[in-house]
Amino acid sequence: MALNKLFMQRFARNQRTNLKYLRLLFNDHFIVFLMIAIGGLLLAYRQLFVTQQSDEFWYQLWWPLFNTLWLVIGLNMGHLVTYFKPADRLFLLGSDQLIIKKYLNYSVILSCSYAFLWQIIFMATIIPIFWQIYNGDMTRLALLAGFIMTYKWLSLLGERDSLLIKTRQSFNSWLMTHPMMNISIFRFSIPVIMIAMILLLSIQWLLVLTVSWLLVAVIIAKMFFISQGVAAKIGIDWHKANLQAQKHEQRVLHFYAMFANVPHQPKTIKRRRYLDYVVFKLAKHRSVMYRLYITRLARDVEILPLVLRLIAVGAIMVYALQAAPSWLIAIVGALTVYLVVFQMLPLYDETQKNIWTRLLPIDTKAKQKAFRLLSGQLMALATIIMIIASIIHGLQAVGMTIISLAVIIVFLNNIYIPRQFSNKKSNQK
Repeated sequence: MALNKLFMQRFARNQRTNLKYLRLLFNDHFIVFLMIAIGGLLLAYRQLFVTQQSDEFWYQLWWPLFNTLWLVIGLNMGHLVTYFKPADRLFLLGSDQLIIKKYLNYSVILSCSYAFLWQIIFMATIIPIFWQIYNGDMTRLALLAGFIMTYKWLSLLGERDSLLIKTRQSFNSWLMTHPMMNISIFRFSIPVIMIAMILLLSIQWLLVLTVSWLLVAVIIAKMFFISQGVAAKIGIDWHKANLQAQKHEQRVLHFYAMFANVPHQPKTIKRRRYLDYVVFKLAKHRSVMYRLYITRLARDVEILPLVLRLIAVGAIMVYALQAAPSWLIAIVGALTVYLVVFQMLPLYDETQKNIWTRLLPIDTKAKQKAFRLLSGQLMALATIIMIIASIIHGLQAVGMTIISLAVIIVFLNNIYIPRQFSNKKSNQK
């Protein structure tokens, strides 16, 4: 096996897998939602600039705070991509030096490409706000971009360093054994302080800060540099390396699983104790199947977060469409309710695939009735939130929103959900 080409071979194989899932991801429903969501957010963002603002509006302290927190969120996007497999611990044994110098170098380069793309996206979204606050200060913008890129590069080098076994304990290894310190100091505190200083300091002090940061970055990069001689004295901690690669792969697959059916994806559950009281109250005096559905929903790590995010995004869009016509606000509200039901259907499918569920002496119609009851409650919750969000636009928008939501709920309850049940029944045959 040519170890020099191993990483690129795995990268090419992974891209083929990503393309397959992306074709499933960009289905008709997701594209429609994406178009309306992006269009609504752009319209709301544009409204922020076309509306006449006071002179003090752009100089409020919370604008630098918002920009800082937004960019820090972007800095936490993108991690080291290694594509390590569990069998590498056996088959690549004794090749640590070559893997460190070749394989992991390719890994850092690819990870930087992905991470820098995330940083560019996050920075591009706030450039109009930055332009209004600093009147096109390109020097400050360039320094901000330089810090973000170099900090992300150093953090990826730190992730690579954490996968190595060294003869002596390093500060980075100590941080890996204390993850809360790593998160609080290097993933939050330092970026917040540095970005806030870049946004708030005068140009003279910015030059001093830039020189200081360059010296610190060079020292840290020197610490993380691995020469040929050093590579011969260290090895790879295969337990950490395999665990890191598996976590990264699972994060990607979980993202695809939110919108498409990912085969062989392990199903994980998480007990949310704060929902136990809600589940108990709602399931009281209900059928066994309803209790099963609501319990699975409350502990699902994919469907429940996705549904709640859809409702939150829909409410924000409805609230933000201040200059939009009433019919557009009503359509966004109706589309949100439809997508909530669309994302709920996998809960029914996964429950029916469980052999113990099929063995229960319960009629199919009773199972479907219990699921429709739960989906109806979620539709009611989404409807109330959409109506509340539309109040700011006036009575006409509220009235049209109520009418559109009533029409979509009747359609979903009487046509769409029963049709999905019949299609699944015919497919099973």
